[in-house]
Amino acid sequence: MIILLTIFANCVALAIYLPMPEDDTNATNVVLEKVEYIFLFIFIIEAFLKIVAYGLILHTDAYLRNGWNILDFTIVSLGVFTVVLEQINKLQGGVAAPGGKGTGFNVKALRAFRVLRPLRLVSGVPSLQVVLNSIIKAMIPLLHIALLVLFMIIIYAIVGLELFSGKMHKTCYYKGTGKN
Repeated sequence: MIILLTIFANCVALAIYLPMPEDDTNATNVVLEKVEYIFLFIFIIEAFLKIVAYGLILHTDAYLRNGWNILDFTIVSLGVFTVVLEQINKLQGGVAAPGGKGTGFNVKALRAFRVLRPLRLVSGVPSLQVVLNSIIKAMIPLLHIALLVLFMIIIYAIVGLELFSGKMHKTCYYKGTGKN
């Protein structure tokens, strides 16, 4: 329950965060970046405890044998990797911007993966796993229908081009002058 509340609080923090260009920041973003470290620490502890409890790979019910746990582990690993790159930026860049970013690697792209954290709810709630798996299985037939609709749109576009080619040429004119 604590992890589910943490994920919910992280979603709220992600919603409040206001990205700005050129490493600009405000007081709220600075506080949220500090809180992000706390969330990451909690998620690291959760992953570590799950690895200790289930085993990493070798056991039949191991942590990395479940697809949702692989997603959790990937998200936590990317978070740790982002923090490490930010610390390297601080060491190499000398004085960092108020947001805590130096001039080395650009970690904004890696920080975008934080948006995947709400998917961690799926590994905590089994009924969500059933719903999400059903949606994923339904996407394959929907892809076939989408391809059929795309094919029909292309056919209608070709027919429209053939019917109206040249018909609308020189139809725009200035009022009062009659010139195109």
